[in-house]
Amino acid sequence: MKNTFLIILIFCAALSSAQNVSSGSNAQQDDSLGENSGNRIRKGTLLTNGNLHYRRLNSDLTKFSSAYIGVSALVALSPRFGIGFTAGYRSENTKFESGSLTVNSTFNNFSIGPAFRAFGRTYWGWLQPFGQMDIPIGFGKSGSGQGKTKFSSFGVGIRPGLTAFISKRLALETSLGMIEYVSTMSSSGPLESQTSNFNIGLGFNNVQFGLVFLFNSL
Repeated sequence: MKNTFLIILIFCAALSSAQNVSSGSNAQQDDSLGENSGNRIRKGTLLTNGNLHYRRLNSDLTKFSSAYIGVSALVALSPRFGIGFTAGYRSENTKFESGSLTVNSTFNNFSIGPAFRAFGRTYWGWLQPFGQMDIPIGFGKSGSGQGKTKFSSFGVGIRPGLTAFISKRLALETSLGMIEYVSTMSSSGPLESQTSNFNIGLGFNNVQFGLVFLFNSL
C-alpha cells in the first residue's frame, strides 16, 4: 500500500511540474514560433488506442513466448489532462524439455481499469510527450497440467511515452517503460496466498507500440 501511494505521489508531482513548466513557457514564448503549433488535443478530444506486444525467447531447454493485446480510450478534460480506461489480455507459454520430460506452463491474464494521462507540449508540430497512470484490476490462471492456480491482482503503474501525430485523426504512440506496484491474490483449492511486487521496467521488452485514433481534435 505504501508503494501505491508513492507511485500516485510521483505522478501527481510530475503532473504539477509539467503544468508549471508549461505555464512558464507560455508566458515566455509565442506559439506562433511553431513549438506548439501541431497540438491536436483540446477539451473533449477522444483518443482510442490499440497496441500489440510479442516476445519470444529460446534456449537449449526452454522455449518462452509472450503476447499482449490492449485497447484504451481517453477523453481530454483539458489540453493538458485526460481520463479514461485501459483493457488488455496477456498470454504466456513456457515449454521445458529435457530428455523424455516435457512440461508446459501457461499464464493468462485479463485486466481492466481507469487511466489518467498528462499531455506535454507539442514539439516540431507533430511530437508530443505524455505521462500516464494506470490502475489495472486483473483476473486469470497460471500453472501447468492440472495444477492451475487462479489469481486476481490490483496494480498502480506509471509509464512515460511519446505520441507522433500523422494527421488530424491518426497518430502513432509508444510507451517507454513502466514503474508499477502489483498486489496478487492466488488460490489453488483451499490454499490462498498474497504477494506484492514493485517493479521498474526500463528495458526494450517494456516498450509498447500502438495506433491512436483521434476524434474532435484540433
